[in-house]
Amino acid sequence: MKNKTLHDKLVVFDGLVVSNWDRTIFEDMKAG
Repeated sequence: MKNKTLHDKLVVFDGLVVSNWDRTIFEDMKAG
């Protein structure tokens, strides 16, 4: 199976993209 074929069959989740993190979220977490 070629890499592209394998990748096309997988469901890929990127936590940063799905959660839509940005700098303000991290600043709020740091501040409490």
